[in-house]
Amino acid sequence: MPTLSFLALCALASQLTTPYGIDIDQDNDGYTLIDGDCDDLDPEIHPGAVERCNGVDDDCSGARGPDESDDDGDGYRICGGDCDDLDASIHPGATELVCSGIDEDCDGGTVDAPDTDGDAFSLCDGDCDDTDPTILPGAPEVPDDGIDQDCSGVDTVTCYTDADGDGYGGAVVLADDGACDLPAGESPLSGDCDDNDPTILPGAEEILGDGIDQNCDGTDLAVCYLDADGDGQGDPYEVLVSADGDCTDTGEAASGMDCDDSDALVGPDAIEIPASGVDEDCDGFEICFVDDDLDGVGADELALSSDVSCSAPGFASISGESCPGFDDAVDPDGDGVPSGCDPCPDDALDDLDGDGVCEGDERCPGHDDRIDSDGDGIPDGCDPSISVPDADGDGIPDAQDPDPMSAGDDGVAERSPPRFGFGCASAPGGGTWGLLLGLGLLHRRGRSPCPGRGEVLRRAKAQPPSPLVVDSARCGGGAGRVH
Repeated sequence: MPTLSFLALCALASQLTTPYGIDIDQDNDGYTLIDGDCDDLDPEIHPGAVERCNGVDDDCSGARGPDESDDDGDGYRICGGDCDDLDASIHPGATELVCSGIDEDCDGGTVDAPDTDGDAFSLCDGDCDDTDPTILPGAPEVPDDGIDQDCSGVDTVTCYTDADGDGYGGAVVLADDGACDLPAGESPLSGDCDDNDPTILPGAEEILGDGIDQNCDGTDLAVCYLDADGDGQGDPYEVLVSADGDCTDTGEAASGMDCDDSDALVGPDAIEIPASGVDEDCDGFEICFVDDDLDGVGADELALSSDVSCSAPGFASISGESCPGFDDAVDPDGDGVPSGCDPCPDDALDDLDGDGVCEGDERCPGHDDRIDSDGDGIPDGCDPSISVPDADGDGIPDAQDPDPMSAGDDGVAERSPPRFGFGCASAPGGGTWGLLLGLGLLHRRGRSPCPGRGEVLRRAKAQPPSPLVVDSARCGGGAGRVH
């Protein structure tokens, strides 16, 4: 270890020694306590040091500088820029108040007088935005844009007059106080389609089909009917609710009168087809043929029947009644004429010569049985004692022939003229020969009572032989009655 000489130690001791003890410069600022260093622990503090704005006696003069005080306790000293150390609201960084006339932030100026946007209003004159010339006291307000154009303090908002107090308004009203006042009859909600009725408003429950739009959606809920066949008439049992209120959409109909919604040809406006078995016009009736004789075939007369099949008594689904009042199905002789209208219901040939006597009962086929000039019971056409004029030789007496001069134009089959005249005496040989020949002709030609007067009838029925009488007095004499 190095050692100091005695003399050196003595010199060092003299430097550290004060009248009160050892004098030491602890902060090495060149000043000791004896030299006047008032803070020997801070080298910035000693006699002659530069006074700082820190509230400390840096030069050890015994007092701080006059501008180092913070009398208002705002944390700022005069030397630190506090331009009013008696007002704690005034200091560097403080909020500058508009038009206060005070430099609150101690920056050397105020925002009191300038009209930056040139709109003739300064901040002190009420210009709430001196950077926008459209914003100034009295400027037109644009509602609902969030900007206070007229510098009233609030933006003007759109409200709606709510006369019925249901929370929804109708007519537009502008609120310059920035709020819709419900007690004053203002609402921020619109859409009330009847502002005199508190039950009518957006969102209200709609009453079906009452003609009133309770929920203000523009339409009333309409009762419609499913129209599957697209004929404009719906199924009465398939009810639909139409939100648009018009029943005009595809598959909708306002009327539910369709009795068959699967057939577009069936509906109240359809044309009823008689006896079709379908109630086309949905009136509950069918047009049927009147069947008074209950034979299942109607006349041309039509009538309404609640039985669509037209099978109820007195009605028929088919027409063409050939014998009104009688059963067309009854035709015992099979001639196609119902017995009710058949003059000869049991004779298929009926009355070919039109004399009112059925062919099966004819006494003189082909001639009018009613003509008996001599009253002997034998029609003139078959009476050999009477010469009946027949000019055209068709076998029809001129008195009955519609065309006595032409054998083929009267619609009656032409007949061969008699070979032996109308009297038996004209037969070849006369006498017995004539009688035998007459009998032979009678057998061949049917029921003629006089030989030579019979004729073959094209439509005559086969009849069993009947007694034949030849009157000799009328057949030239010589022969008696043959039975």
